[in-house]
Amino acid sequence: MNTNTLKRLGIWMTVAAALGLMVWGLARLGAKPAAVTAGGTLQDPVTANDHAEGSVLAKNILVEYSDFQCPACALYYPLVKQIASTYGGRLLIVYRYFPLASIHQNADISARAAEAAARQGKFWEMHNLLFERQKDWSGSSDPTNIFNGYAAELGLNKDQFMADLNSAAVRARVRTDFESGERANVDATPTFYLNGKKLTNLQNYGDLEQDIKDALK
Repeated sequence: MNTNTLKRLGIWMTVAAALGLMVWGLARLGAKPAAVTAGGTLQDPVTANDHAEGSVLAKNILVEYSDFQCPACALYYPLVKQIASTYGGRLLIVYRYFPLASIHQNADISARAAEAAARQGKFWEMHNLLFERQKDWSGSSDPTNIFNGYAAELGLNKDQFMADLNSAAVRARVRTDFESGERANVDATPTFYLNGKKLTNLQNYGDLEQDIKDALK
């Protein structure tokens, strides 16, 4: 075997090892890409209680089941923001909690932080902070003080925020979203439903945008 062949073999072995590590890392993080999820349909219709942005008169509705600690969800976050900016006048975008608490230690409390902020009218503001600063709190053994700081930054009443964060009502709301995701066959995050149908072939922003363009025709 000549030197060039050995070099090429070494390159391919390095690439294969890197791909293997990437797949292993995604499995460890529970951040399966949406493309590998099974098909399904939305079981619980969107109501006024959902956290939504865009046009309430829109005939097209995009529902996202997501986990604030999920790395893949953080990657999709700016893409969904772009969708909202570009198509918000003709599309309603809904966020539902699906905390993968068995693999993400702060998934549940981050969902509760967003819901506690929602009780003071700042759901989307907290939603944005949680994704944009995911690296700051995801590894914390107790991110309560970090989230309390976010509440102060958003101008929330901190005492009310802390009371809501640990309230039975907020825990129940997060659980309600999670159970609706289970009924809809959510098995990874993020998972998207467009007009009730689960999107299963999302590899990049273009795929998500094309599905929306097709629906808006």
